[in-house]
Amino acid sequence: PSNGAVPDTAALAVTGTTTIAAGTGGDITFDEGANNFGTVVITTGRAVTLVDTNALTLGATTASGLLSVTAGGVLTLSGAVSSGGTTVLTSTANDAGAITFAQGTQTITSTSGALTITADDMTLDGTITATGQAVTLKSNTGGDTIDIGSTGTTTVDRLELSNAELQRIAAGSLTIGTGAAGAVAFVTADVTPGSSGGGDLATVAVVTGSTITATAAGIIETNLALTAGGTINFADA
Repeated sequence: PSNGAVPDTAALAVTGTTTIAAGTGGDITFDEGANNFGTVVITTGRAVTLVDTNALTLGATTASGLLSVTAGGVLTLSGAVSSGGTTVLTSTANDAGAITFAQGTQTITSTSGALTITADDMTLDGTITATGQAVTLKSNTGGDTIDIGSTGTTTVDRLELSNAELQRIAAGSLTIGTGAAGAVAFVTADVTPGSSGGGDLATVAVVTGSTITATAAGIIETNLALTAGGTINFADA
């Protein structure tokens, strides 16, 4: 429909590509937990909620308001994603040593609202633009450790974020982790988050319920907040 709501009234199973156009004023609500899609493309929609019980490929998607996508398996982008409101992209899969969120070199844009990516292991290889907004990167599984500066991607129970990935972000602020996160370590080499060599991101927060260690590497940032439930050892020279 054009400018009409598109709800699901029962679980849907579509193995191919599902394309939805609800107009800029139509909400799309596919929130049945047993939904099982192959690829979903949202050409137009206002508030968009999409839940999938397994792996999901999200194609080119435009939401004029909220965009919330949750996959029970790997969440992969195959087209540009744009939202005019809060953006939440989530994989609830346990990483088991494999990627659970794959950006697929696609752009992610949030023009008016916080942007959160939740996955136990993620590959960020396209731009993330949320100018003036807050971006959060966090694991889905509580207690998983976080390595900042790591070039790896497949360590079990560890969210690994490289400097190259963090330099793809343009935002008002970036938060890495939550109070439920495991130990955070800065590894390999110093990181400078934000695109344009760090110029597009002035504020970074690192949050964990455990410890923060920066003895092998550190961070270069204008405004930095460290919050830990345990010891903070920031001794990188």
